[in-house]
Amino acid sequence: MRIGTAFYPERHGRQFWADNFAKMRDAGIARIRIAEFAWSRLETAPGQFTWDWLDESIALAGEYGIEVVLCTPTACPPIWLVEEHPDILPVDRFGHGFGFGARQHRCYNSPAYLEASRRITEAMAARYGEHSSVVAWQIDNELGAEHKTCHCDRCRAAFQLFLAAKYHSVEELNDRWGNGFWSQDYQRFDQVPTPVHLAADIATRHHPSLELEYLRFRSEAVIRFARMQTELLRAHSPGRAITTNAFMFRWGDLLNLRELFDGMDVAGNDVYSIEPYEIACYCDLTRGLKGLACDRFWMMEYGTGSPALPEEMKLLRRHGADWLFLFKFNAFPWGQEQTQRAIMTITARPGPSYEMVRQWTQGGEGQAAPCSLRPRLGVYYHFESSWSCYVDTWYVDTFSQRLTYADYLVHTLYRGLFDATANGAAFAFRAEDVAELDTLIVPRHRLYDADLEERLIAFVRGGGKLIVTADLFVKNSDNVFLTQVPRIYRELLEWGDGDFVFERDLPAEPLIRTCSTGAGRTWLVRSDVDRAGWAKLIREVHCGEEGGAGTD
Repeated sequence: MRIGTAFYPERHGRQFWADNFAKMRDAGIARIRIAEFAWSRLETAPGQFTWDWLDESIALAGEYGIEVVLCTPTACPPIWLVEEHPDILPVDRFGHGFGFGARQHRCYNSPAYLEASRRITEAMAARYGEHSSVVAWQIDNELGAEHKTCHCDRCRAAFQLFLAAKYHSVEELNDRWGNGFWSQDYQRFDQVPTPVHLAADIATRHHPSLELEYLRFRSEAVIRFARMQTELLRAHSPGRAITTNAFMFRWGDLLNLRELFDGMDVAGNDVYSIEPYEIACYCDLTRGLKGLACDRFWMMEYGTGSPALPEEMKLLRRHGADWLFLFKFNAFPWGQEQTQRAIMTITARPGPSYEMVRQWTQGGEGQAAPCSLRPRLGVYYHFESSWSCYVDTWYVDTFSQRLTYADYLVHTLYRGLFDATANGAAFAFRAEDVAELDTLIVPRHRLYDADLEERLIAFVRGGGKLIVTADLFVKNSDNVFLTQVPRIYRELLEWGDGDFVFERDLPAEPLIRTCSTGAGRTWLVRSDVDRAGWAKLIREVHCGEEGGAGTD
């Protein structure tokens, strides 16, 4: 696993660059990741570019043998763009417009923002696309991280077109959503709102089908924006790897990351944690975004403050990190991310992590390739089922409290799994990946998927071990409860009473039942199994009754 770092030449005088690069070289830092927040320093007015500082910093990095991952700066629209086109600012669900002064202050459906983003991306790609020191590109920064939704007039109109293309007629939409209840029938698509806040004296919400479709619409808008940049970079920069940096689910998973990384070369993530299970979880998840055959990914940002950084680096490498970019090289005395110590301290002296990195790279650790860890234990992650859980958390109004699925997956299920087996898990995101595993956990997959159902049945009949939670396939893709039990309940679970599993009527024990089918076996468990319950279950199912070494 090789080491890179985030570096900000636009924030440090030219007189310091050579010394910074020399220190990086001496520590074995082989790449820098630059320019993701530099739009205002690159384009000072529409179409007026200032390249000299970026030209010089990239060239100087090359002289010190340091490669460059160049980032498009579209996460931070400059003030002149906001003043010229104030409608690029998103509107939250309370009707409040975002202001200038943070970042991610952009609407993905704003024509002015999209055109400005295309202009800066294409200009950078044309200038640096074949530069010998530019070896890879990062698109934007933590797409969809700060603001999850926008409710401006453009987004509402685009959402209505999205629905019209999917449902063909408003009558079909009314029928599939059951809009006759509460007199919610629409007569035209242009009457359908976005799910803005509903002011009431008691908690209320929008229609759950509307909410889920809106989250799909928002995810598609972000992905379309990323693909626009990918196409521009491909055209001007052949042979260079393209990635972006996803972020932890701490502030939501309302972006389909598997679809986001389609067409990119490598998956990337940003993780800030000192918890080994959490670090391993995001490594395994990120590695799986490019399919189970992929055993590498890039950690695009990782904190420098942990005294256990060397052990964390070994964990990252074990779980497939090919490149680790530490955030950041210099400490900042100013700005929202001001700090006194990064790799370097505020007084420009090497901090503790500098020596940790130097020992890693010069002691041979940096030459060792990531482990080709191929766990035979898998977790099936379904973004839209996560969104369905989010939508159904009616009485909670903040993201941090509504993230029931994502938080449960990381901090309960995976933590129990990490307790049970050091090999972690393979994250599967596609139905066709199922056959490559020995044991598969399908947690809280609420939305029915006929293809996945067929593959799960074949998986068990062929000898696979399947663990499913009691809320499996309870809804259709419209976020509407099914009125007939899918056949997987009969064929794999012998659940023959013609009704779904109602957990509140059952004992509190984690295991509800287990059945053999063909050469395999299925375990039906509660949807709220705790950490210890998952650890025990995985030891018994995957590792053997005595909690042995397992089959990985």
